[in-house]
Amino acid sequence: MASQRTSGKPGRRLVLGVRERLSDESGLALALALIVVVALSVATASMITLVTSNQTAVGRDRQEERAFNIAEAGLNEAVSYLSTQDTLSISSVAATNYTLDNGSGQWWASKTATSSTVDTWTLYAQATSGSAKRKVSVKLAANKSVISTPASGVWGMGFFVADPTNCAALVGTGTVQISVFAAGNLCLNGNQQITEPTPSTPSVYLYVGGQVQLSGSNAAIGTNSAKIAQANIVGGCTMNGNAKICSNSGQSKVYANNYLSSAQSLSKPPVDAAGIYAGGDWNHPVCSTGSFTFDGNGTRDSSVGNITLLPGSAYNCTVYKTTSHVAGNEMGSMSWNPATKALTVSGTLYLDGNLVMTGGNANYTGFGTIYVNGRVAVSGNGTVCGPGATSSGSVCTGKWNGALGVLAVVVANSGGVSGVTSGSCTSPAAWSMSGNAEIDVLAYVVGCFQQSGTSYVTGPVTTDQGLISGTPTHTDIPNPPPNVPGASGSTTTASWGHVVPSSWRQMPAS
Repeated sequence: MASQRTSGKPGRRLVLGVRERLSDESGLALALALIVVVALSVATASMITLVTSNQTAVGRDRQEERAFNIAEAGLNEAVSYLSTQDTLSISSVAATNYTLDNGSGQWWASKTATSSTVDTWTLYAQATSGSAKRKVSVKLAANKSVISTPASGVWGMGFFVADPTNCAALVGTGTVQISVFAAGNLCLNGNQQITEPTPSTPSVYLYVGGQVQLSGSNAAIGTNSAKIAQANIVGGCTMNGNAKICSNSGQSKVYANNYLSSAQSLSKPPVDAAGIYAGGDWNHPVCSTGSFTFDGNGTRDSSVGNITLLPGSAYNCTVYKTTSHVAGNEMGSMSWNPATKALTVSGTLYLDGNLVMTGGNANYTGFGTIYVNGRVAVSGNGTVCGPGATSSGSVCTGKWNGALGVLAVVVANSGGVSGVTSGSCTSPAAWSMSGNAEIDVLAYVVGCFQQSGTSYVTGPVTTDQGLISGTPTHTDIPNPPPNVPGASGSTTTASWGHVVPSSWRQMPAS
C-alpha cells in the first residue's frame, strides 16, 4: 500500500529531486571567484588608464612649462643684447637661434615706434620643447636726448698753427691784421708786423705756446698807438736772439693792452676724410647741366689728378650719399656759370685729387664744404669772392659777410708731406698760394700752409704748420659749415631705459 502511495505521487518526487540538486554547493566558489577577478580586472584597467592619462597630462604640462621658460629666457637674452646696441643705427635684429634645457628657441626684435624722445622696440621669442610651443613678446624703450656741441675755438682765430715743434712764421714784408694762435714759436722776420686794424676797439688776440721770436729792425706786434687787444705768450720773447720781457714793449716790440703768460689747451680739431669719402657716391654725380668729375674710380686715391672749380663750361651737379639718387639723400651739390661768374655750393663735396687754381673770377653763394684729397695750389690772378663782396680783377671789392654764405675747403693732403724746411713748407706744400689772388674761404689744412705776395685767404686758417707773407687780412668764422672739423652741431644719443609696463604678451605660436 505504501509503495502504491509513493508511486502515486510523481510530482512530489520531482520536487524532492530538484531540492536535492539545489542543496548541492559544489562549483559555486569558482563562479564567485570569476566574478571577483573580472571586477578587479576592470578596476585595474581603469586605474592603469587613469594613471597613464595623468602621466601624459603631467608630461605635456611639463613640456609646455619648459617651452614657456625657454621663450622667457629668449626675451631676457634679447633685452641683454639690445642694451649693448646703438638704437639710432639699427632698426631690427634678425632671428637668433638658441638651445636651453633640452629645448630650442629663437628671438628677434624690431623698432616699432620712434619719436624725438624715445625709440620703442618690440622683442619676440618663440621656443619648442617636445611637441609644446610657446611664443611671447615684450616692448623695450630707449630714451633719446640731443647734445649740442659748440664750434671749436680755433675758428675764432684768424690763423691757428697746431704744431708745437715748428715756428709759425710770418716772413717777408707787409702787415698782417689777424689774430694768431701758435702752439709753438711765432717768428716774425724782416719788416713783418701783426697790426691792429681797429685801434679804437682792439680785436687782434695773440697766443703763443712757445716764444715770440722777432728779428730785423721793423718786426713788431702792434704799435704804440694801435695796441692789439691781448698778447698771451707762454715762453717769453726774443729780439734778434736776445731775451726780452714781453710786457716791456720798448724792448720786445710787442704792443698790447693786456699781457698774459698762461698756457691754453686749444687744439686742432681732428678730421675724418676717410669717413666723409665713405659717406658719398662721388663716382656717380647727377648733373642737370654739363659734367664735373669728383672721383675717378670709387677709391680714395686722388684718381682725378688736378681739378679746377672754374672751367670754361657750365655745370650743375649733385652727389648723393648712396646709389639711391632720390630727394633727401643728397650729400652736396655745386654749380658754375662761367658767363655770370656764379658759383653755388651746398652740403659737403669730396674732390679726389688736387684743387688747382691758375686764375679766373667767381662770386659764390651758399654754405658748403669741399674736401680735397690731395693739395691746393693757387697761382696767377683770380678771385673767389664770398657774399657781400664782388669780384673785381684780382681783388674782392666790398666785405665778405660770413653770415650770408661760407665756402670751407678742407685739405686732407692724403699721402703728402708736412713740415718746414729753411723757412719754407717742405715741398710740396699742402696749401700754397702765390701771385695775386683773393680767396674768401675758410681753410683747414693737414700739413703746411704757405701764402706769399698778394695772394691770400681772407677766412680763418687752421693748419699744422704755417708760413705767410705779404699783406693778407684774415677774418674769423666762428660757426663754419657742417662737416668742417670743429664745426658746431648736435648729436642725438640714446640710452636703453626700461621694459614698457603692461607690454608683455603671450601669443599663438607659429
